[in-house]
Amino acid sequence: MTVIVGCITNTMRDQKPCLRRDEHLPTCDGTEYAWSIHDGVWLETDQPCTGCSPRPAAHGLLCGGHWGRVEAAVKAWPDLHDVLTQFDRLVQQEGGSSGHESSVPISATKLAIDEVQSHQRSFTGNVDVWVAGEQGAAESIRFAAAVNRAIRTFPTEEAAHSVQILRCPECELRSLVWHPPTSTAEPVRIECRNPKCTYDVDQDTFEPETRTVEAA
Repeated sequence: MTVIVGCITNTMRDQKPCLRRDEHLPTCDGTEYAWSIHDGVWLETDQPCTGCSPRPAAHGLLCGGHWGRVEAAVKAWPDLHDVLTQFDRLVQQEGGSSGHESSVPISATKLAIDEVQSHQRSFTGNVDVWVAGEQGAAESIRFAAAVNRAIRTFPTEEAAHSVQILRCPECELRSLVWHPPTSTAEPVRIECRNPKCTYDVDQDTFEPETRTVEAA
């Protein structure tokens, strides 16, 4: 039986092991080794070791960081799955086949759904039970990574972003950030990320101010 030392990533060839910074194994020779996911081996570098002691498992066989990512992915997946499924139907209908011998290419959304679900098969609805065993813990990490790739590839929400072309009306720095609403009842917010500035307004207030600045 395999003995798990710390987070299960330390036994997985397709994951970067979770290590504790500035903590070293008794066998450490002071040299840094970079983990090659492609080859599944450690490769020596010319840098000093920054820490090689495995990060301990805090929840089942996962470290605290991976546990948080798995929990977030489990919560995010149902809504994301619905969005991807609906989009996949639209893609298939638009590119539908015209005869029995015609074929419709598999869409990127379908591939994303299949990838996530391939790692979700061992999940029975209880995250604590899932990450308690070696197979479930490993698949939970791959599941969270697949969900995060799907979120990055098919974003369902507008992300906050910098307003590059305008300066803050108060501090005059290029430090404005556009925050999209988190619900239909909330307005767009524009705030200054300069810690010494208190500028924070909604879009209706922001637009008249920007027109005044442009007119000046």
